[in-house]
Amino acid sequence: MNTTPEQQLIITQDEIINNLKELVQTQDELIANQKIQNEYNEDYIEILEKYKSLLADELKETISIASLHGWESSRYEQGWKLREMMADLKLKLNRCTGLD
Repeated sequence: MNTTPEQQLIITQDEIINNLKELVQTQDELIANQKIQNEYNEDYIEILEKYKSLLADELKETISIASLHGWESSRYEQGWKLREMMADLKLKLNRCTGLD
């Protein structure tokens, strides 16, 4: 069966429409996945913040006793740099996800 040029044009248009529908569906799925990933990132950061706070509280309870026995932190500067890096990355992530 031969198709006329008009029929071929209609077939081509239908293919384009179907391809566009698939593209939109894929884009919608990517956007939905990105939103879920952003929520997981936010939850992860929140849990890390809570854990960091818990560790800080634990350290505050033991540091006075330890310092009475001559303990001095050898990791203060490293901890300070890591906290700065965490704060910087959190700010960048918030800007990226529109939470800033």
